[in-house]
Amino acid sequence: MSKGVLHGVGTGPGDPELLTIKAVRTIESCPVIAAPQTADGAMVALDIVRGAVDFTGKTVIPVRFSMTRDLERRAAEHASLVRELVAHLDAARDVALLNLGDPSIYATFQRIAPDVRAHGFEARAIPGVPSFCAVAAALERDLTPEMSSPLHIVPGGYDDVRRAIGWPGTKVVMKARRSLADTKRILREEGAFDGAELVEDCGLPGERVYRSLDKEHVLLATAGFDKDHRQMPGYNAAKARTFSDARVTFTEEQVKKECARCLGCGATKVDSYLCIGCGLCTTKCKFDAIHLKKVRDWHAGSYETMPIKVAEGVVKRAGSIVKKAVRK
Repeated sequence: MSKGVLHGVGTGPGDPELLTIKAVRTIESCPVIAAPQTADGAMVALDIVRGAVDFTGKTVIPVRFSMTRDLERRAAEHASLVRELVAHLDAARDVALLNLGDPSIYATFQRIAPDVRAHGFEARAIPGVPSFCAVAAALERDLTPEMSSPLHIVPGGYDDVRRAIGWPGTKVVMKARRSLADTKRILREEGAFDGAELVEDCGLPGERVYRSLDKEHVLLATAGFDKDHRQMPGYNAAKARTFSDARVTFTEEQVKKECARCLGCGATKVDSYLCIGCGLCTTKCKFDAIHLKKVRDWHAGSYETMPIKVAEGVVKRAGSIVKKAVRK
Protein backbone atom coordinates (compact mmCIF):
# COMPACT_ATOMS: atom_id res chain seq x y z
CA MET A 1 0.00 0.00 0.00
CA SER A 2 1.30 3.44 -0.92
CA LYS A 3 1.96 6.02 1.73
CA GLY A 4 1.14 9.69 1.88
CA VAL A 5 3.80 12.40 1.73
CA LEU A 6 4.08 15.41 4.03
CA HIS A 7 4.88 18.62 2.14
CA GLY A 8 6.11 21.65 4.07
CA VAL A 9 4.94 24.43 1.76
CA GLY A 10 6.26 27.99 2.00
CA THR A 11 3.39 30.40 1.35
CA GLY A 12 5.55 33.52 1.12
CA PRO A 13 5.16 36.67 3.24
CA GLY A 14 1.52 37.48 2.54
CA ASP A 15 0.78 38.36 -1.08
CA PRO A 16 -0.84 35.40 -2.90
CA GLU A 17 1.00 36.49 -6.06
CA LEU A 18 4.28 35.62 -4.33
CA LEU A 19 3.27 31.96 -4.04
CA THR A 20 5.51 29.85 -6.27
CA ILE A 21 4.02 27.76 -9.06
CA LYS A 22 5.32 24.62 -7.36
CA ALA A 23 3.69 25.63 -4.08
CA VAL A 24 0.31 26.12 -5.78
CA ARG A 25 0.55 22.80 -7.64
CA THR A 26 1.55 20.95 -4.48
CA ILE A 27 -1.33 22.39 -2.44
CA GLU A 28 -3.78 21.64 -5.24
CA SER A 29 -2.65 18.01 -5.30
CA CYS A 30 -2.94 17.46 -1.53
CA PRO A 31 -6.35 16.40 -0.16
CA VAL A 32 -5.35 17.46 3.37
CA ILE A 33 -4.16 20.96 4.32
CA ALA A 34 -2.62 21.72 7.72
CA ALA A 35 -2.41 25.42 8.56
CA PRO A 36 -1.29 27.34 11.69
CA GLN A 37 -4.08 28.95 13.72
CA THR A 38 -3.53 31.73 16.24
CA ALA A 39 -5.22 31.97 19.63
CA ASP A 40 -7.89 34.30 18.20
CA GLY A 41 -8.72 31.86 15.40
CA ALA A 42 -6.87 33.61 12.56
CA MET A 43 -5.27 31.39 9.89
CA VAL A 44 -3.07 33.80 7.95
CA ALA A 45 -1.21 31.22 5.84
CA LEU A 46 -4.51 29.60 4.85
CA ASP A 47 -6.01 32.97 3.90
CA ILE A 48 -2.99 33.69 1.69
CA VAL A 49 -3.35 30.38 -0.16
CA ARG A 50 -7.12 30.81 -0.60
CA GLY A 51 -6.28 33.70 -2.93
CA ALA A 52 -4.71 31.24 -5.38
CA VAL A 53 -6.10 27.74 -4.68
CA ASP A 54 -9.62 26.29 -4.62
CA PHE A 55 -10.13 24.40 -1.32
CA THR A 56 -13.34 22.63 -2.35
CA GLY A 57 -13.30 19.05 -1.10
CA LYS A 58 -10.10 19.45 0.95
CA THR A 59 -9.74 18.64 4.64
CA VAL A 60 -8.28 21.52 6.67
CA ILE A 61 -6.44 20.78 9.91
CA PRO A 62 -5.96 23.78 12.24
CA VAL A 63 -2.47 23.68 13.76
CA ARG A 64 -2.62 25.34 17.19
CA PHE A 65 0.67 26.02 18.93
CA SER A 66 1.02 28.18 22.01
CA MET A 67 3.81 30.77 21.81
CA THR A 68 5.56 29.42 24.88
CA ARG A 69 9.17 28.75 25.82
CA ASP A 70 8.10 25.75 27.92
CA LEU A 71 9.97 22.98 26.09
CA GLU A 72 7.84 20.18 27.54
CA ARG A 73 4.60 21.82 26.48
CA ARG A 74 5.93 22.52 22.98
CA ALA A 75 7.11 18.91 22.65
CA ALA A 76 3.66 17.65 23.65
CA GLU A 77 1.97 19.92 21.07
CA HIS A 78 4.36 18.75 18.34
CA ALA A 79 3.77 15.09 19.23
CA SER A 80 0.00 15.60 19.04
CA LEU A 81 0.30 17.17 15.58
CA VAL A 82 2.58 14.39 14.36
CA ARG A 83 0.04 11.76 15.43
CA GLU A 84 -2.73 13.55 13.55
CA LEU A 85 -0.64 13.95 10.40
CA VAL A 86 0.62 10.36 10.50
CA ALA A 87 -2.99 9.12 10.59
CA HIS A 88 -3.65 10.84 7.25
CA LEU A 89 -0.31 9.77 5.75
CA ASP A 90 -0.93 6.17 6.77
CA ALA A 91 -4.22 6.34 4.84
CA ALA A 92 -2.24 7.35 1.71
CA ARG A 93 -3.40 10.98 1.88
CA ASP A 94 -0.77 13.61 1.05
CA VAL A 95 -0.66 16.53 3.47
CA ALA A 96 0.43 20.11 2.77
CA LEU A 97 1.64 21.84 5.94
CA LEU A 98 1.53 25.58 5.27
CA ASN A 99 4.33 27.80 6.58
CA LEU A 100 4.55 31.57 6.28
CA GLY A 101 7.62 32.61 4.32
CA ASP A 102 9.96 29.65 3.78
CA PRO A 103 9.71 26.27 5.56
CA SER A 104 13.39 26.35 6.49
CA ILE A 105 13.20 29.58 8.53
CA TYR A 106 11.59 29.40 12.00
CA ALA A 107 9.00 27.01 10.56
CA THR A 108 6.76 24.43 12.20
CA PHE A 109 7.56 21.99 9.40
CA GLN A 110 11.19 21.65 10.48
CA ARG A 111 10.14 20.96 14.07
CA ILE A 112 8.00 17.95 13.16
CA ALA A 113 9.57 16.63 9.91
CA PRO A 114 12.15 14.44 11.73
CA ASP A 115 9.38 12.74 13.75
CA VAL A 116 7.29 12.16 10.62
CA ARG A 117 10.29 10.58 8.89
CA ALA A 118 10.91 8.46 11.99
CA HIS A 119 7.44 6.95 11.46
CA GLY A 120 8.53 5.84 8.00
CA PHE A 121 6.96 8.63 5.93
CA GLU A 122 8.55 11.03 3.49
CA ALA A 123 8.66 14.77 4.30
CA ARG A 124 9.55 17.27 1.61
CA ALA A 125 10.09 21.03 1.81
CA ILE A 126 8.68 23.35 -0.88
CA PRO A 127 10.62 26.67 -0.71
CA GLY A 128 8.82 30.01 -0.42
CA VAL A 129 9.73 33.69 -0.55
CA PRO A 130 11.20 34.63 2.86
CA SER A 131 9.45 37.50 4.58
CA PHE A 132 12.66 39.49 5.07
CA CYS A 133 13.22 39.51 1.28
CA ALA A 134 9.75 41.01 0.79
CA VAL A 135 10.49 43.51 3.58
CA ALA A 136 13.69 44.58 1.83
CA ALA A 137 11.71 45.12 -1.37
CA ALA A 138 9.09 47.20 0.48
CA LEU A 139 11.84 49.32 2.07
CA GLU A 140 13.80 49.50 -1.21
CA ARG A 141 16.88 48.30 0.66
CA ASP A 142 19.86 46.21 -0.41
CA LEU A 143 20.46 43.58 2.27
CA THR A 144 23.98 42.87 1.00
CA PRO A 145 25.41 46.12 -0.45
CA GLU A 146 28.78 44.43 -1.04
CA MET A 147 29.62 40.88 -2.04
CA SER A 148 31.50 40.59 1.24
CA SER A 149 28.62 41.98 3.34
CA PRO A 150 27.25 39.41 5.83
CA LEU A 151 23.52 39.06 6.53
CA HIS A 152 22.32 38.07 10.02
CA ILE A 153 18.81 36.83 10.90
CA VAL A 154 17.94 37.20 14.58
CA PRO A 155 14.69 36.18 16.34
CA GLY A 156 13.02 38.95 18.32
CA GLY A 157 12.59 38.54 22.05
CA TYR A 158 15.97 36.95 22.68
CA ASP A 159 19.29 38.33 23.95
CA ASP A 160 20.81 37.81 20.51
CA VAL A 161 19.28 41.13 19.39
CA ARG A 162 21.63 43.09 21.66
CA ARG A 163 24.65 41.03 20.62
CA ALA A 164 23.77 41.25 16.93
CA ILE A 165 23.91 45.05 16.90
CA GLY A 166 27.69 44.88 17.10
CA TRP A 167 28.01 42.36 14.28
CA PRO A 168 29.12 43.59 10.83
CA GLY A 169 26.65 43.75 7.97
CA THR A 170 22.84 43.84 7.87
CA LYS A 171 20.75 42.58 10.77
CA VAL A 172 17.20 41.28 10.27
CA VAL A 173 15.01 40.87 13.37
CA MET A 174 12.16 38.43 12.75
CA LYS A 175 9.17 37.39 14.87
CA ALA A 176 9.40 40.69 16.72
CA ARG A 177 5.73 41.61 17.15
CA ARG A 178 5.40 40.39 20.75
CA SER A 179 8.78 41.78 21.77
CA LEU A 180 8.75 45.02 19.76
CA ALA A 181 8.88 47.26 22.83
CA ASP A 182 11.92 45.40 24.19
CA THR A 183 13.60 45.43 20.78
CA LYS A 184 13.13 49.18 20.46
CA ARG A 185 14.48 49.69 23.95
CA ILE A 186 17.60 47.67 23.14
CA LEU A 187 18.11 49.61 19.90
CA ARG A 188 17.92 52.88 21.83
CA GLU A 189 20.34 51.71 24.50
CA GLU A 190 22.84 50.50 21.90
CA GLY A 191 22.57 53.66 19.75
CA ALA A 192 21.12 51.83 16.74
CA PHE A 193 17.55 53.15 16.89
CA ASP A 194 17.81 55.90 14.26
CA GLY A 195 18.93 53.54 11.51
CA ALA A 196 16.24 50.91 12.13
CA GLU A 197 13.27 50.42 9.80
CA LEU A 198 10.15 48.29 10.15
CA VAL A 199 7.53 46.66 7.94
CA GLU A 200 4.40 45.42 9.68
CA ASP A 201 2.25 42.66 8.13
CA CYS A 202 4.37 42.63 4.98
CA GLY A 203 2.39 41.60 1.91
CA LEU A 204 -0.92 41.55 3.77
CA PRO A 205 -3.78 44.04 3.19
CA GLY A 206 -2.81 45.92 6.36
CA GLU A 207 0.87 46.32 5.46
CA ARG A 208 2.52 49.37 7.03
CA VAL A 209 6.03 50.60 6.26
CA TYR A 210 7.92 52.61 8.86
CA ARG A 211 11.00 54.42 7.61
CA SER A 212 11.63 55.39 11.21
CA LEU A 213 10.45 53.57 14.30
CA ASP A 214 9.57 56.93 15.88
CA LYS A 215 6.69 57.25 13.43
CA GLU A 216 4.77 54.68 15.41
CA HIS A 217 5.12 56.44 18.72
CA VAL A 218 7.61 57.80 21.20
CA LEU A 219 8.35 55.61 24.21
CA LEU A 220 6.58 57.55 26.94
CA ALA A 221 5.38 56.72 30.42
CA THR A 222 1.64 56.00 30.32
CA ALA A 223 0.91 55.93 34.06
CA GLY A 224 -0.69 59.36 33.86
CA PHE A 225 -2.92 58.54 30.92
CA ASP A 226 -6.02 60.67 30.67
CA LYS A 227 -4.78 62.94 33.46
CA ASP A 228 -2.98 65.47 31.29
CA HIS A 229 -5.19 68.14 29.79
CA ARG A 230 -5.21 68.85 26.07
CA GLN A 231 -2.30 71.12 25.23
CA MET A 232 -3.08 74.67 24.07
CA PRO A 233 -1.02 76.52 21.49
CA GLY A 234 0.84 79.66 22.49
CA TYR A 235 -0.11 83.20 21.42
CA ASN A 236 1.97 85.72 19.48
CA ALA A 237 0.76 89.17 20.62
CA ALA A 238 2.71 90.86 17.80
CA LYS A 239 0.28 89.39 15.29
CA ALA A 240 -2.84 90.41 17.23
CA ARG A 241 -3.77 93.23 14.83
CA THR A 242 -2.80 91.41 11.62
CA PHE A 243 -4.49 88.86 9.44
CA SER A 244 -1.79 86.31 10.30
CA ASP A 245 -2.45 83.33 12.53
CA ALA A 246 -1.41 84.44 16.03
CA ARG A 247 -1.17 80.90 17.35
CA VAL A 248 2.26 79.43 18.11
CA THR A 249 3.09 75.80 17.36
CA PHE A 250 3.49 73.30 20.19
CA THR A 251 6.83 72.98 21.90
CA GLU A 252 8.53 69.57 21.87
CA GLU A 253 7.37 68.98 25.44
CA GLN A 254 3.77 69.80 24.50
CA VAL A 255 3.91 67.39 21.56
CA LYS A 256 5.09 64.58 23.85
CA LYS A 257 2.32 65.29 26.38
CA GLU A 258 -0.36 65.45 23.68
CA CYS A 259 0.73 62.16 22.10
CA ALA A 260 0.96 60.51 25.52
CA ARG A 261 -2.74 61.19 26.00
CA CYS A 262 -3.42 58.61 23.30
CA LEU A 263 -1.12 55.96 24.77
CA GLY A 264 1.27 56.34 21.87
CA CYS A 265 -1.27 55.68 19.13
CA GLY A 266 0.23 58.77 17.53
CA ALA A 267 -1.23 62.02 16.23
CA THR A 268 -3.00 61.45 12.92
CA LYS A 269 -5.08 63.41 10.45
CA VAL A 270 -8.28 62.12 8.91
CA ASP A 271 -8.61 62.98 5.23
CA SER A 272 -12.24 63.99 4.84
CA TYR A 273 -12.06 63.22 1.13
CA LEU A 274 -11.10 59.58 1.82
CA CYS A 275 -13.06 58.87 5.01
CA ILE A 276 -16.48 57.41 4.23
CA GLY A 277 -17.71 57.53 7.81
CA CYS A 278 -18.02 53.76 8.21
CA GLY A 279 -17.15 54.03 11.91
CA LEU A 280 -14.81 51.02 11.90
CA CYS A 281 -12.01 53.04 13.47
CA THR A 282 -14.14 53.67 16.55
CA THR A 283 -14.12 49.93 17.27
CA LYS A 284 -10.32 49.62 17.21
CA CYS A 285 -9.33 51.81 20.15
CA LYS A 286 -9.81 49.81 23.35
CA PHE A 287 -9.91 53.06 25.33
CA ASP A 288 -12.87 54.43 23.35
CA ALA A 289 -10.89 57.53 22.39
CA ILE A 290 -12.28 57.80 18.82
CA HIS A 291 -15.74 59.20 18.15
CA LEU A 292 -17.70 60.21 15.06
CA LYS A 293 -19.70 63.43 15.11
CA LYS A 294 -22.57 64.04 12.74
CA VAL A 295 -22.16 67.47 11.14
CA ARG A 296 -24.70 67.21 8.32
CA ASP A 297 -28.10 65.54 8.21
CA TRP A 298 -27.98 64.52 4.58
CA HIS A 299 -28.82 61.27 2.85
CA ALA A 300 -27.98 60.44 -0.73
CA GLY A 301 -30.92 59.56 -2.94
CA SER A 302 -31.22 56.22 -4.71
CA TYR A 303 -30.13 55.79 -8.30
CA GLU A 304 -33.70 55.27 -9.46
CA THR A 305 -34.80 58.69 -8.15
CA MET A 306 -31.94 60.63 -9.72
CA PRO A 307 -33.77 61.50 -12.99
CA ILE A 308 -36.67 62.92 -10.98
CA LYS A 309 -34.32 64.97 -8.78
CA VAL A 310 -32.50 66.27 -11.85
CA ALA A 311 -35.79 67.19 -13.51
CA GLU A 312 -36.86 69.10 -10.40
CA GLY A 313 -33.60 71.01 -10.47
CA VAL A 314 -34.03 71.83 -14.15
CA VAL A 315 -37.57 73.17 -13.56
CA LYS A 316 -36.43 75.32 -10.63
CA ARG A 317 -33.53 76.71 -12.61
CA ALA A 318 -35.75 77.50 -15.59
CA GLY A 319 -38.21 79.30 -13.30
CA SER A 320 -35.40 81.42 -11.82
CA ILE A 321 -34.23 82.43 -15.29
CA VAL A 322 -37.77 83.43 -16.30
CA LYS A 323 -38.23 85.52 -13.10
CA LYS A 324 -35.01 87.41 -13.75
CA ALA A 325 -36.00 88.03 -17.35
CA VAL A 326 -39.41 89.44 -16.33
CA ARG A 327 -37.83 91.78 -13.76
CA LYS A 328 -35.56 93.25 -16.41
